[in-house]
Amino acid sequence: MVQIETARKMTKEEAREVTSVIMNSRQLTQTPDKKIKDIFKFIPCAGAFTFIAFLSFLIFLILDSGDLMACFGLGISVLAIFIEIFFTRTCLKYYHTMLNREATVTITLDENGVLYDEHGAEKIQLSWSRISAIRLFKYSVYMFPKEITGIMVCMPASEADKIREFLAETPVQVRTIDL
Repeated sequence: MVQIETARKMTKEEAREVTSVIMNSRQLTQTPDKKIKDIFKFIPCAGAFTFIAFLSFLIFLILDSGDLMACFGLGISVLAIFIEIFFTRTCLKYYHTMLNREATVTITLDENGVLYDEHGAEKIQLSWSRISAIRLFKYSVYMFPKEITGIMVCMPASEADKIREFLAETPVQVRTIDL
């Protein structure tokens, strides 16, 4: 049995990584070894797309190439603006939540599974049969569920040695990636 206790705030880099993993959680649950990119690098691209869509609206409006093309350009630019605002707000919400969160969490690994205990919240027990993979990222270690609706468990990367030792000593059959 291994107990991992964390009671600290995340650094900016850790919060960026956690946000990127959360935003890509659906793909990572299906293929845990998928390479993920920093989600915050997508935000300027979305802004550039929105700017280009708005410019196309203005060009169609100035050229007076017909009401249909101007409406089409306006529709695309409005849609792009709403998508960018929603995406940016969601990313920033996750980022600031992770950055400002200071919770004491105890994670217990044993032969039966993983017990996630966030003090002041409900305890969560996961059996090993519900975990598809354990993956080490630069700043954190994740346990990915087999189902998309499952719970993803996150720990600091500094605890990777404890997890390796536990998996070596216990006959738990779970896939490890970069661990």
